[in-house]
Amino acid sequence: MIKLKKILNIYNLNYKYQYKNKINLYLIRNGLNKKLIKHLSTNIFLYIFIYKFKKYSLKILNIIKFPDWNFFDCPNINYDNIIYYSSVLKDSNLITYLKNNLNINFLDSILIKTNSIDVIFDSISILQTTQYFLKKIGIIFLPLFNIILRYPLLIKRYLGTVISYKDNFFANINSIIFSEGSFCYIPKYIKCNFNLSTYFKTNSYDFAQFERTLLIVNEHSYIVYLEGCTASMYKESHLHVAIVEIIVKNYSYVKYYPLPNWYRGDYLGNGGLYNFTTKRGMCFNFSKLDWIQIELGSIITWKYPSTILKG
Repeated sequence: MIKLKKILNIYNLNYKYQYKNKINLYLIRNGLNKKLIKHLSTNIFLYIFIYKFKKYSLKILNIIKFPDWNFFDCPNINYDNIIYYSSVLKDSNLITYLKNNLNINFLDSILIKTNSIDVIFDSISILQTTQYFLKKIGIIFLPLFNIILRYPLLIKRYLGTVISYKDNFFANINSIIFSEGSFCYIPKYIKCNFNLSTYFKTNSYDFAQFERTLLIVNEHSYIVYLEGCTASMYKESHLHVAIVEIIVKNYSYVKYYPLPNWYRGDYLGNGGLYNFTTKRGMCFNFSKLDWIQIELGSIITWKYPSTILKG
């Protein structure tokens, strides 16, 4: 009995992000097909080029095979029975509840002076800080869907240039169905003294998160970008399929520090999160990308990390 309690402490009680938010949600559950893409595009008012990008990705799905060279057992995922989109309906208690459970005051003066934070809850961004200050110095740091609506030419120019929708099976799945994510654009000659941060929370039952991050740092610029990720505890497993594209132009310097802390499941093998991601940087002349990856939790983390020395 004592040994069992020790095991429970290791697997469950030490995971402090296990909370679930009981809030009203709008959910989309459908098969991985054109109908789902149309539904999502209508629901979130996507531009036609994003719809085409997703549709082209769907055509490739039947050609790209699931990798068979892995040395571990991977579950048979039923992509026709997943919640692909989860957004919060009007709920005034959400931010307060989230802050209390994370033990973070997003409006704390010390935090605001050193960090700009984008909080993504399931499929939507629910909170951003210090956007006005960043905009004054020319930095664009916004949720991906906001960028699609406000700067469509910018996203059209860079989306998929580092990681193609043909790259691998998981990159293709993400390209078909990607939901929210973060977009950061740093102009030339900007040394950003803020740490730009995105926090991803997977909350809903039977939900799969497909976020996409795109960082563009122009010539002679500098940023520090941090990512944090957590998931709620359920007896059923979660799925996380993400893409991160980082473009570091001439003489620029990027520090990229992802620090995910997923739920690994209980001692009986129930629950947990499968983490399948593709992350890639592209470095131009005399640029530098510091990339420190710390993986905590998850049942399986299957990652395609790489950096292209474009020159």
